[in-house]
Amino acid sequence: TSVHWHGIRVPNAMDGVQYVTQPPVEPGQDFTYEFTPPDTGTFFFHSHCNGASQIGRGLAGILIVEGDEPEKFDAEHVLAMKDWRLGEGGEWLPFFTLEGAGRAGTFGGVRTVNGLEAFAEKVPAGGDIRVRVLNLDPTRMIDLGVEGAEAFVIATDGNSVAPFPLHTWRMGAAMRADIHVRAPKAGQNFRVLDYFSATPWPLAVFTAEGADRAPRPFEPKPLYASVIPRVDPAKAERIKFQFSAAAGAVASIDAGVPANDPLAKALMDSLCTGQRGFWAINKAQWPTGGHRDLPPPLALLQDKRHYIFELMNGTPHPHPIHLHGHTFEVISSSRQDLPRFFADTVIVQPKERIEIGFVASTGDWMFHCHLLNRI
Repeated sequence: TSVHWHGIRVPNAMDGVQYVTQPPVEPGQDFTYEFTPPDTGTFFFHSHCNGASQIGRGLAGILIVEGDEPEKFDAEHVLAMKDWRLGEGGEWLPFFTLEGAGRAGTFGGVRTVNGLEAFAEKVPAGGDIRVRVLNLDPTRMIDLGVEGAEAFVIATDGNSVAPFPLHTWRMGAAMRADIHVRAPKAGQNFRVLDYFSATPWPLAVFTAEGADRAPRPFEPKPLYASVIPRVDPAKAERIKFQFSAAAGAVASIDAGVPANDPLAKALMDSLCTGQRGFWAINKAQWPTGGHRDLPPPLALLQDKRHYIFELMNGTPHPHPIHLHGHTFEVISSSRQDLPRFFADTVIVQPKERIEIGFVASTGDWMFHCHLLNRI
C-alpha cells in the first residue's frame, strides 16, 4: 500500500503514490512520511493502492490543520460520510463491479457518518457552530444542505472562501466543505442533509440546548486564508483535457510485459491496477489487467509556471477530478454560475467545461478522477 495526504501540498516524495513518488509498502514493511503542512484546513489521508478495496475497508482518516490562533466558534463538529459494502451477514461485498465501474460507480449499501447510521449531537443554543463535512466515500456524491438554521459555506477543500449562503453544495468523492451555522433556540434542532436523491438523507441532527443568546446579526467572517500562489491568466499556458470512455485507440507506451508472463499479474497488482479500464483522459488509460501499457505523461509542466487546465467531460457521468500536490482555483464553468474558489478536487458534469488555474510545483503528480472504480 501507500498513503496519500489528500489536499495537503506536501513535497513530491511524500505524496504517497506507488511507483510514481515511492516504492510500495509491502506487507510487514514500513515507510515514514515526514512533512510540515503548509496550509490550515480540513484534509484527510487515504490509501493510494487498490483504493476502492482498501478505502472501502476503512484505510482513510481525517486531518485537521489549525493555525497558531484557531478560529473561535462556540462549538465545532466533524462529519465524515462513508458508505460500506456489506452483505446481510456483515460480510464484505465486492468493492469493484464491472457494471458500477462503467457507470456511476460501485455503491455501498450501509450509509454512515462518523461510523454511525444515525449521528446526533447537542450544540449551544444560538451559538456559532463550525461543521466540517468530508465525503470520504469512494463513489457517492452529495448535495449538502442545512434545514432548520441559517448556514454559510466558509471553506472548500480546506481553503477559506468569502462566505456565501448555503442552499445546496455538491460534493463528490474526496471533497470537503466547512460550514458556519447559527444554532436555533433551545429545544430546537437543525439537520445537515444530503439532497442528492428525491428523499433527503440526514447526515446529522444537532439539538440546541442551554440558555438562549440575545439576537445578533449573522454575518460570518472569512477564515484565516493560507498563502496560495494565484494564477495570472495573462501569463498562463492553457492545456486541454478530454475525459471520455476508453473505447477506440488508447495512447500508450509499451511496458514490456508479455501478456502470458506468469509474473505479469503480480506486477499489475503491485502497480495497483484495476481489472478493466472504462475511462480515459486524452485517450490515455492507466494500466489494467487486460491493458498493460503505460500511458505517457498527460502534460509536461515547468516549476513556478502558470497554467490553466480546461477540463471537458464527454461522458454521461460526472467526474470529481483531483490534482495531486496543488491547490487550484476554479475559474469558470460552461454550465454553472460558480463562485471562484480554491480546491483540490472539482466535479466536472456531463458535457461541461471547467477551467482551473494554478502555479506548478516540481514533481511527478497524479491527475485523476476520484471515483476510485474509474482510476
